[in-house]
Amino acid sequence: MNTAMNSSFWQTRPDFNYRHILSDKTSNSGDIFDNEQNDRYKDNTVFMIVRDPADRLLSEYFFIHHRKEYTDLLKPRIHSLEDYIQHPQTRNYMTGFLRGKRMYDEIPVTKKDLEEVIRAIEKIPVHVGIFERYADSLAYFSKVTGLEWQQELEIKRATLKRPKLAEVSEDILKMIGEMNALDVELYKFCVDRFNGMSDGLKGNYTFKGDKYNHLISFAARACLFEICMSDKTFIKQNLSYFRDLTMFLLNDLKIRDGRVLAETWNNAFLNAFFAHFPTHELSDELRSMPELGAEPIEKIYFIGETINQYYRENYSKCYRFKGMKFSKEHVKLIET
Repeated sequence: MNTAMNSSFWQTRPDFNYRHILSDKTSNSGDIFDNEQNDRYKDNTVFMIVRDPADRLLSEYFFIHHRKEYTDLLKPRIHSLEDYIQHPQTRNYMTGFLRGKRMYDEIPVTKKDLEEVIRAIEKIPVHVGIFERYADSLAYFSKVTGLEWQQELEIKRATLKRPKLAEVSEDILKMIGEMNALDVELYKFCVDRFNGMSDGLKGNYTFKGDKYNHLISFAARACLFEICMSDKTFIKQNLSYFRDLTMFLLNDLKIRDGRVLAETWNNAFLNAFFAHFPTHELSDELRSMPELGAEPIEKIYFIGETINQYYRENYSKCYRFKGMKFSKEHVKLIET
């Protein structure tokens, strides 16, 4: 929504008009939902979208669980989805975010926080939309604000690999609901409010793109193996190689299709690895990669997890993998 409003390729920086997670992992939403000082927002049109708490938490977990900048904030550390769901620092962060709390704050979200959020929604008022009814929410926001959206909107954010909600067991969904009871209550309140305020309004917008749309922006700031490698040693050993490869693909070849980027990146990396370590047993293992269909993101995961596994089992031998050098000769643009 932020990119559609601003006609930007990617989301703008968090500011007065756009509330998000800041660099210190705190939210800049707290003043809106602080009823001691939020009267000034009565002169503004404030709107937000809430998401099914189970779907939100699953997306969050599969986005961050290999990224130490996030997982290191959790004490004790997590080792599974179940650990993440039951961890005291991950509970009710939809409510916590609105109250301005830090991501994984050690101070728990309380019933009082929920009451303050609901009070602010009613007081300002805050116009709420529902993620699962995105097109209808856009139609409602358009009616309230007068903003006109393009009929076709590009999907900008998507967790690169995660199960669909329908694929998750009832036990896991029940656990999420129990651990995030305040968020569940907030979501139900917002759904009821949206149903009443939108008066059956329907949106006829279409959405184009998929998880690969997010891959371009991700690659511009991180190695693609970061989405699947819990141990970043191999990445650190070859950081200049990965930086040079990615910049060549984005800047010289000007790839702007995420699927093309993933396929070309995979092929170029394997060519380089085999050239540097032609007879190594890890090269043999990567050469035996099974047929993974048409999904290049699955190949990224396979390669990254294969290297990860080798490092876990043979760490003392892994010093030899440092110092890969980028060469254009290893790159072939692969259109998909």
